[in-house]
Formats: sequence, C-alpha cells, structure tokens
Amino acid sequence: MTRAGFHLNTFSGQPGAWMNRAGIPVDLMVPEDLAGTGTKNTRGARIPPHHKSATRRARGLEAAVIDNSFMDISALDESDSRRYSARVAGPAALLVAKIHKIAERADSPHRLNDKDAHDIYRLLVAVDTASIAATLGMLLNDPLSRPATSYALDQLDGLFAQGPESLGSTMAGRAEEEIGDPATVALAVSLLATDILAEMRTNPTGEEI
Repeated sequence: MTRAGFHLNTFSGQPGAWMNRAGIPVDLMVPEDLAGTGTKNTRGARIPPHHKSATRRARGLEAAVIDNSFMDISALDESDSRRYSARVAGPAALLVAKIHKIAERADSPHRLNDKDAHDIYRLLVAVDTASIAATLGMLLNDPLSRPATSYALDQLDGLFAQGPESLGSTMAGRAEEEIGDPATVALAVSLLATDILAEMRTNPTGEEI
C-alpha cells in the first residue's frame, strides 16, 4: 500500500483504513475466522508478516471468500481505456455481510446507517429469490461460511421478516424519506426477506431441484 502511495488514515484511527494523497480511501478487511488470534476487542487482523494495523478484522465477510466471481472493472470516463479483472463478492455474500453490519450495531443506534438496510432492499429487489436462496444454501454447506451465514439468516428474520416495523425494514424505508415511499419500501423488504427464508426452508441445501 505504501509503495502505491497510500498511508494509514489517521482520521479514522481504524486498522486497515488507508488513504492516498488525493484523499481516496481504501479499507482492507479480513474475515474474522481468517484474521488470526485475538480477543473480542482486537480490531487489527493478525496475518504475518503484515503489521497488525495493515488490515481490519470483520465478522460476516467469510461468505465473500466462497461466493465471488471475476468482474471486469472499467473507468467511468469513456476516454479512459484502463480495465481490470477482479474478484467481486456475489449477492448472497453481500447480503450476509450487510446483515452482520446492521446486527452488530443494533444496540448502538448512533452507529446505524439507514443506507445499509436500503442496500439490502435493493439487493433483494434486483436478484431472483430462488437464485440468492440457492447460494445461501451453498454457503451453509461450507465450513468456512456456515457460521456467518447461519447467523445472518437468523438476523434476517428478526431485522426484516418480522414485518415493516422491524428495525431493518424501518431503516430501509427511512432511507427514502423525502425522495420515495418509506412505507412501501419497508413492507417490500420485509416481504422479500420472508420469501428468502421460505425458499430456504423449502430447499435448505441450495441443490437444484
């Protein structure tokens, strides 16, 4: 990172938070189950020979190690011909990660960001229910991603599927205040979460039927 012109972001004070001279931030995060030894208060991953501040450990990213695929990433400027192929987390892995983020902050409302719940709404609207449920089933069958995925499904039920008044559903709707229809979004994300869980009960292994 330093050779690429980045330095640790002193403003955030978080391990794994980097920034370049232009002020562009990059977070390097490691799934908790791959982050080495540490206590519940340890923030930096322990992955020698890297320094303990080089990366940050995070729960819920384990699914991204399993559910990912290569994607071509090009510049927004059409005159810029640069193109890179990189592994990108799939929809199910993103769902697991976002649910973990909301669940971990549920008891600290000042740390919650309504956009995280709205991202889940957009994800569930954009991706076919059977498809994302099948991948979640695959993640439940992998030893690395099973704990994170199982926890996420439990939280999907409590945070979203219990109704439009659930914390996650309310957050998703609130993100559209003054620009959309909060009540419709809150109801829709709750119903979509219910559909995911129902599909998982029908085909819990994610196998083609």
